[in-house]
Amino acid sequence: MQVRSDRLKLQRGLAAAGNQTRQASVRAVEYQGTYVQVSVTPQDFADAQWTVTVPDCDFDAQPLAPGETVFVTWAPNEAHALI
Repeated sequence: MQVRSDRLKLQRGLAAAGNQTRQASVRAVEYQGTYVQVSVTPQDFADAQWTVTVPDCDFDAQPLAPGETVFVTWAPNEAHALI
């Protein structure tokens, strides 16, 4: 399954019911102008690296740093099978 990076959400606390959730560790934060690209490693997939695209205004309101633990969430209808 694949979820677009701009459809993933990051939060420090546990997500609301109904969303898919994975605990992860922030690996890197890269400012890209109007958005921030946050690379995370999911707790259950140590060899994986996911990228989450966060609007700069949302990131500025709650900045993250490498090493922090976060929850990556997405709505179930945002996950699509790769063909």
